[in-house]
Amino acid sequence: MHGRFLCFISYSRGDSSVAHDLQWGLEHYKYPKLLVDSSNMPVDPVYLRPVFLDKNDLPHSTGRFWNDVCSALTGSDYLLVLCSRGSARSDYVNDEIAFFLQSGGGRLDRLILVVIDSQVNLSHPASGVDLPPVLVKHWNKLAQRNHIYRIPQKGESRRFANIRTLNQVAAFILKLEWGLLFNRFLVEKRRMFIRLFSACACVLLGLVSSLVWALVSSQRALADEHELLNFERKVFPYSLVVGYVDNFLSPVLRSFEESQQKTLVIVVLPRDFRELDHAAHVETYLRVLQNNGYTTVKTQIKTKMPRAAEVLRVEPTTAPLPPNGRTLYIDFVSTVTAFRHVIDYKKTNKKYGAVTKDAMVAYYSDEFKEDVMRALTTRGLRDLVVVVNSPDQLLRIVGFTSH
Repeated sequence: MHGRFLCFISYSRGDSSVAHDLQWGLEHYKYPKLLVDSSNMPVDPVYLRPVFLDKNDLPHSTGRFWNDVCSALTGSDYLLVLCSRGSARSDYVNDEIAFFLQSGGGRLDRLILVVIDSQVNLSHPASGVDLPPVLVKHWNKLAQRNHIYRIPQKGESRRFANIRTLNQVAAFILKLEWGLLFNRFLVEKRRMFIRLFSACACVLLGLVSSLVWALVSSQRALADEHELLNFERKVFPYSLVVGYVDNFLSPVLRSFEESQQKTLVIVVLPRDFRELDHAAHVETYLRVLQNNGYTTVKTQIKTKMPRAAEVLRVEPTTAPLPPNGRTLYIDFVSTVTAFRHVIDYKKTNKKYGAVTKDAMVAYYSDEFKEDVMRALTTRGLRDLVVVVNSPDQLLRIVGFTSH
């Protein structure tokens, strides 16, 4: 059931300009209605609104400030907290979060944290320094999420950091992959670029005096296009990797380490568009294993995450035991089925007409593999995982070849 507000923004007074920017950005964000499940559909049929901000939305004649704030919090579906050193010290921000969490069951899942201060440390947040005390109290659960940073990352401009933030907040609210939303932005940006380029050409034909302006505008548009292309190629696969490694693969590997079990996890990635049919993809590999003397057993791995993780354990039937005495597990990375949605969407753009869907899948899979291995290397878990993208590679790993 929807409240009166889609989202309530909680912030310290020193962060007012960021709060106003986010409110405006969200309330003018057109969401993809056809991609959103009916259970996650906002009340407004076009935009992510209304978004509550106390200075803008409290009655001018109010004499009961806190009562009005509490009423707005109770009537909001989500609470977006701007995390800075200032908000960590703010009693108002702490009280707003506490009231929001107390005003309904399961509201912790409707809390959105947006870090806007590079000094905030979320690795080991200190109460009243990095985060408000009430968030530190719940940090065991909140730490398992991938929080949003409205701070330029490596290779980003501030403008792109702001755009990324809007798409990530929208993805959280709409329960969509944020990479999919960002690709929608890329497509629209390219259309704007084409319109701008066409307009510049017309002006150049008729108005010589506008030559300098047109050249500068075109160069800036081309720079934007180049930045968009590079950003999209890297960020979309990485957006999937972060969730996969942090919420599944790393906890599973840590569990194996703690149990001192000698294991190897085989991560299977698709190589062409047809393999994005997850069920058929899995069935193909399992059939190959069965035909070569192996079977698989669904296994629940207890981790520090709220839910156990499920993987497939490889066991020989007529084939030799796996080499080196390792227990072998397989994961088919269901999250990469998001490739299909993004590729289908991109193919509506004529710019991608010459690029095959299979080529896009191969590129995304390669980027996904590199990012996974890079993340595991920093955690000291690299040697526990191998990535394959063909049945022959899988059979060589388990100690049996089809040759």
